[in-house]
Amino acid sequence: MTSLEIRFAEVWSLCLDDHSNAISDVDQEDRRLRLQKAFEGEQIVDDDPSMTKISEAVRELAGCRTQGRMREEAALFHLDPLLLSMTSPVHSTKPFNTWTFVPPPVSSAYAHSISAYAYFQKHMGTEEDLWIMKGDALLFPRLTTQQCPDDPVDNIYRAAVHARDAAALLFITPVVLKVGLVFRRILYQLRIDPDIYKHFRPLWRAVERRAREVLGDDIWYEAVIRGYDGISPQVECTGPKCSVVPSADQPLVPCKGGCPAYVKPRYCSPRCARQDWRRHNMICKSFPCELSPVLKFDTNTRNSILQRLTNDGPARGVELVDADELLDEWRDGSVHWAKAETASPYVSGRRVRWIGRRYD
Repeated sequence: MTSLEIRFAEVWSLCLDDHSNAISDVDQEDRRLRLQKAFEGEQIVDDDPSMTKISEAVRELAGCRTQGRMREEAALFHLDPLLLSMTSPVHSTKPFNTWTFVPPPVSSAYAHSISAYAYFQKHMGTEEDLWIMKGDALLFPRLTTQQCPDDPVDNIYRAAVHARDAAALLFITPVVLKVGLVFRRILYQLRIDPDIYKHFRPLWRAVERRAREVLGDDIWYEAVIRGYDGISPQVECTGPKCSVVPSADQPLVPCKGGCPAYVKPRYCSPRCARQDWRRHNMICKSFPCELSPVLKFDTNTRNSILQRLTNDGPARGVELVDADELLDEWRDGSVHWAKAETASPYVSGRRVRWIGRRYD
């Protein structure tokens, strides 16, 4: 594979791979062929021609047309027509009886995840990167007007909105988790309680579920109580079926990846770290997790985010949930209706239900 093909495959994996299911050898070969067709610009889903725009957006983010330089504005330019043509809102203030519910196509979940990645990369840009983005914005006039394409606050908020919409479709990619983790961290550092804003609940739920899988309930809840400023030493190894406790002779070694401190597992040996990687890679993928180098944690930033978070009245949402998921969690709003169990259109092998929720 060439360097561009490798970059294309990396972006594709970050944005479009839901790692909740293991990939068999047969699926690996099918995935390789799909990636090759997407990289060459061919249509990869016969009944969904919009997947061509998905491939184009990934090519722009991988720098296939610019010798490796990412063009976020060009990727969003390709995705705007898909996002604006969706007839089934994920979250809205409209009453349920005014909706005509049609399950969104596969490309809609993909478009939300890729958009989250593009806005997140814009949020992470340096001063020099932001100047280049302004130039790209002039070259690619978009249907969705963003008045300040170089505003890190607006970019992380838009990234979180798209990550939330992907999470509401139960399409949990590494990008969705990363954006959710970073956005929650920003809110906590600005002394904003994210759980107050329940229209983001699908994203919070996805992050919490994965964090509990990595850390366990006790350490996760302690991280929430402490506001992510830090957690106490881990009491035992995070490796599967391992209960080794730290000692002076054998301390637990934290993961050396880029995962945030409050979800960073610790292991007694490299063997345990390797065995746990299949689970932990959902949160510890190889792209930046630190905060924007130009974001300022001051009153203006706090007010700007609060203004965007303010929702006009109760939020209503159409979401996917696992078929066996309990629907009585008090933070998850009230369920107005639930459809029969069906196969997920976005993740093969998963059984799901469509539900309508109201968040007061």
